[in-house]
Formats: sequence, structure tokens, C-alpha cells
Amino acid sequence: MKNTSLSYAIKSNSNIPGLQNLLSARQLLRGVWTCQRPIGRTFCSAKQGSGGLGAQRAYSTTFKNKRSTLTAEDEQADFANRKEILFSSGKTVYPLLGSVTPEDASVLRVGEFCERYESIEHSAEPVKTFPITIRGRVRSIRRSGKGLIFLDIVQDLQKLQVVVNRKRIEGLSNDSFVDEHSLFRRGDHVSATGLPWRTRSGELSLLADRKLELLSPCLHPLPTNLKDTTTRNHNRVVDLAVNADARSVVLARSSIIGFIRQFLQERRFLEVQTPMISSHAGGAAAEPFRTRSRALSSDGKEVELALRIAPELWLKRMVVSGFDKVFEMGQCFRNEGIDATHNPEFTTCELYQSHATLDDLIQLTEELLRGVIDRVKTSHPEYEQRMRELEQTFSLPFKRLDFIEDVQKRAGVPLPPDLENKSALVGYFEKLQLPVDPAADVPKLLDTLAEVYLEPQCADPTFIVNHPTIMAPLAKSTTITDSKGVPRNVSRRFELFIQHKEFVNAYEEENSPLKQRQNFEKQSNGEVLDESFVQALEWGLPPTGGWGMGIDRLCMLLTNSSRIDQVLPFGGVKTVNYQ
Repeated sequence: MKNTSLSYAIKSNSNIPGLQNLLSARQLLRGVWTCQRPIGRTFCSAKQGSGGLGAQRAYSTTFKNKRSTLTAEDEQADFANRKEILFSSGKTVYPLLGSVTPEDASVLRVGEFCERYESIEHSAEPVKTFPITIRGRVRSIRRSGKGLIFLDIVQDLQKLQVVVNRKRIEGLSNDSFVDEHSLFRRGDHVSATGLPWRTRSGELSLLADRKLELLSPCLHPLPTNLKDTTTRNHNRVVDLAVNADARSVVLARSSIIGFIRQFLQERRFLEVQTPMISSHAGGAAAEPFRTRSRALSSDGKEVELALRIAPELWLKRMVVSGFDKVFEMGQCFRNEGIDATHNPEFTTCELYQSHATLDDLIQLTEELLRGVIDRVKTSHPEYEQRMRELEQTFSLPFKRLDFIEDVQKRAGVPLPPDLENKSALVGYFEKLQLPVDPAADVPKLLDTLAEVYLEPQCADPTFIVNHPTIMAPLAKSTTITDSKGVPRNVSRRFELFIQHKEFVNAYEEENSPLKQRQNFEKQSNGEVLDESFVQALEWGLPPTGGWGMGIDRLCMLLTNSSRIDQVLPFGGVKTVNYQ
């Protein structure tokens, strides 16, 4: 028996490079077809029998020192030749869906078909019912002889086998069957109509009683997998199409976002959408992306606008308006660095609840994280082991570190009394022989102390509390006395770190318009004060707890991804620009 994994129709001999040494057009049209799925050096083939339907069984044949798959050039040539045939045939390659849907058939999605007929047993004949039409993408094609084809069709990420047997299709000769079905390839979108059937091996299938219909051809050879990181990042369309691990992350991300939304709505939080583009980009100390609007111009000059860096100030306006529990999940934008955990475009969830304390927010955080771990474990079996590892850690009470006390303890040197004095902080750095960035302001210097002395202690979930007031100008503050007897102005704030990375930032919101204006002025760095927000506070913001979480980092944690671009469907900004 001659072997070839190329099984398509060529109407006449072709001179396309890469095809000269393959079987002749007549052999390809009339000859034996085999499957093209390599397993090491073992290839699936089809044993030709003499019985009726089901008498032909799949088996494996090992070819020693022979290649039964096409080279990349031959495969490209195959698809080029097929493309030429498809578009010169005069047939509609991209038909209207209704034009290829039989009037006497009922259309089911693959999942509906599987659920409805899961209980049927094998028999020589299919289930007698009305014809059923199934549509989906061809994941694999296995051909046996000239009159039998097995296809795996995928829709909604569910697979169904379609069996196409010439003997079941009226009005098609052997040659006509070959002509009608030889051009189908892996990756094509097809429509199949037939009856439910379970094969002798026990696989639920659709037994076609009409020829396959092409809905949309795949014009390039679809790889069985992609492993090269650069190739995957530069073509996420194909990566997601062929790599199960990439699809799993997308599905898990959807479940994570869905759980958070459900968790908050069950607690009567109202989901809202606030502006992404406005004249102010407040809510965090970060560089915004800026743009201009011609439509807002009144004197011929374009109006400068900015993409939001956080929805915080808008959400607090909602609380002022009387919406006591609100949240938003959406995109934010910061014109800053790119690394393994930072992307200029990222997704956050922020919530605000009137009359909530820091302890209320800590409890909410722990409940949400334990709940989302349980959701991923039950919905995504591929991450079950990862979830069990996290469960062991998250089931324990979360550790707490006091910013001032623990920095002093680990540095071995008391902090200066005035933590808003840059000169005093620079002197503290010099005592500890830490490098000082001359451009760093006071909050940045304090952040550096946290990076050096606190974050390394945060492998397990850890709340850092009692930050110096100047680090959080939007938070309420209080005065405490540290273990050295020094009074300290600290924020009613916590940050949650997991595996040394920040995941949550929360605090009791500053609701005094007078104090808020003072805090803004301290950290304005020459920028225009957001006077409209201060004026909104004058209408009365109740005592409010505010909370924000990075969704992308949470997805990284739960899917055990090392880079943020791995949990974004089309990657980070760097890779998006290649697509």
C-alpha cells in the first residue's frame, strides 16, 4: 500500500514547487487516503475492511526511517494549490449560513447535541430522529479508503466526531464523493447534517447523510501546536486556536472575573461604568496617556484630555450621590514601565462601600480570595493542583506587618521622627547604606524601604498596615505611638502582598474636603488640583471604605503564569503591536 498524508483533489497535474515528487493528481483523486496525525514515528492509518458501516477500524502503523508527513514547503504548496482550486471553482467559498442549512434539519450546537444524545448506545443504525445540523471547526480529519471520513468538529470548545460515509449519502458516486470532500482541511469551518450514532468504540458521533458544506476555509496550514514564545506572542490568533494551555488561561480569566462580579452583586454592590477619558486622570500617582479632542474645542484649540489611571475619584462621586455600595471592573492606563508584572493597559476592580471600616475590607478580601480559588478549582480541573497548593496557604489567617514597626525592626535603625522630611529620609538611607535616587520624592523613598524590608517577608498572603500618611493622600489618617515612643501619622490603609507582589490596595477614604485639598496640594508636583472632586466632597461623602485589586495579577497567581502578557488574550502592548 502506498503512503501519503496528502489527501486532496487536484484537477490537473500541478507544477507548484514541492508537489512534483508527490503522488500524481490521478493517484491523489483515486488512491488510498490516510490520516496525517504524527505520534512520534507512529501514524494513524485506516484498515480497509469489507464490512458495512463500522467495519473499518482505526489502527496504528509504525514506519521505520520514513516520513509520512509533508514538509513545511509541501504543506504550503498544498494549501496554495487548494486555494487556487477553491477560488477558481465558481462555488461560493463563504456562503450565507441560511443557504447551506437544510430546511428539514434542526440546528444544534455541539454541546446541545452531546447533552441530548449522551445516553444512546452503539447499534448498527443511527438513532431515528429528524436530521440534525452541526457546525464547527475541523480539528482533525481521518480518511479511510475513498468512501469514509472521520472528522473531529469543535464548537464552543466542545468536540464531536462526524462520520461521513459515501454509502449513506444518496446520489454520490465514489468519484463524486472524492471530488466533494477532498479539499477539506484542518481548521476549516464546516456544516454537517445527519443522525446521532455511537460508534463501536463508544464515541458519540453525528453520522452524516449528506455531503459536508464548507462555511469558511482555513487558508493556511494550521499547526498542531506552537511552542516558540516569540511566534506565539506575535500571532495570538493561531496560538489560541491550537494551544490548549493558552485557551485555558482565557477561560480561567473569564471565570475569575465572573466570580468577582457575582461575589459583589450577591453582597448588593452596584456595578457602574465611569469615564475612561476626561480632563483629569486622578486616583493614583502615575503618568497618564494624554490625547486631544477637536470636538470639544470652542476657540479652534484642541482640548487636552487623559485616559484614566484609576476610576477612584468617579466612584467616590457615586457614593456622594447616594449609591452606597458600588464597584467597577475595567481598563486603566498608565504611561509607565513595562515588565513581567506591569503593562500600560491593565484591568482592575475597585469597590466603595459607605460606613465600612478597614476591618470590613480585610474580611471581604479574605472571603473573596478563598472563594475565587474554590471556583477555579471546581470549574477548571487543569488548575486543580495549583488551587490545592494555594488553598493550603490561603486557609490560614493572613499575616500582618506594621509598616513603621517592621521597617525599624528589620533595618535595625529607628526611622526619623518626621517622615515627611526628605532630607531626614535621605540621611536615614545613608545610615543604612542604601542607594538614593535624587529624583525620588518622599513617598517613593518610603516605597523603597518597603521594597527592601517588608516585601521580602510577604511570600504568603500578608497585609501591610499603618503606612505613613504622606504615602496615601486619599486615605483618612490617625496618630499612633510607635514602640520607640514616637508619635506617627499613619493612614487607615492596607496593602495585600502575595508572593512578594501587591494585589490589593484599600483604605478608609478621606471625606473632609478641607483635608483633601491640603493633601492634594502637598503632592501636586505642579499639576492642576482636581478642584471638581474636592467640590463633590462638599456635598458630603459618608465614612467610606475603598478597595482596589489588579485582575491581571490575580489571574497570573491562579494560573501560575510568570508574565502578565500570558493572561491577556492578545498579550501586552509590546506584542499587540506585532499583531
